[in-house]
Amino acid sequence: GAKLYSVTESDLTYIKNIPADNEGTTLKTTVHDVVFSPDGKTFCLSLNIAVYIGENLKHIGAKMYSIQGTDITFIQDIENITYCASNMAFSPNGNFLAFSTEFHVRVFSVSDTLLKHNSYLCADNLYEPLIGIFGRDIETISFSPDGEMIVVGGRFKNVAKIYKKVPYIDEKTGEYNLRFN
Repeated sequence: GAKLYSVTESDLTYIKNIPADNEGTTLKTTVHDVVFSPDGKTFCLSLNIAVYIGENLKHIGAKMYSIQGTDITFIQDIENITYCASNMAFSPNGNFLAFSTEFHVRVFSVSDTLLKHNSYLCADNLYEPLIGIFGRDIETISFSPDGEMIVVGGRFKNVAKIYKKVPYIDEKTGEYNLRFN
């Protein structure tokens, strides 16, 4: 599970467990990574939970929370990440959150502390896994200081790739959006 601590120069004080939901259910899984938004009001936990809802298997790769003082509120599960989000990074302005798994990087738009899937970072076509570029295991992910680029590095092929933010029009909604290609 995950716990909240207060940190001072000379002391570390346990405050409370971080719940799995707003009903206070205890989070009983390994947490792989934690990332705070730049303003410190939101954080995500990387984990790997597979649960059955009826006959459907649901994968939860991360959980998003808001925090104010010592009050923690569960916001949402980040689903459809078949493996845990091994690396996570907020853009410097907090408008994007990137997750890497073994073979993929997904970028989400953050609005009103809710995540909306924005884009996959891919090799050449929209859903091609990055395994061809990086081998297995994406080791690191980071936004540039201006938030205009994402750098992704792999473990086995010793490769790093830069993706730039580009505008596009969503064909389904007609809305103007940004994604990383």
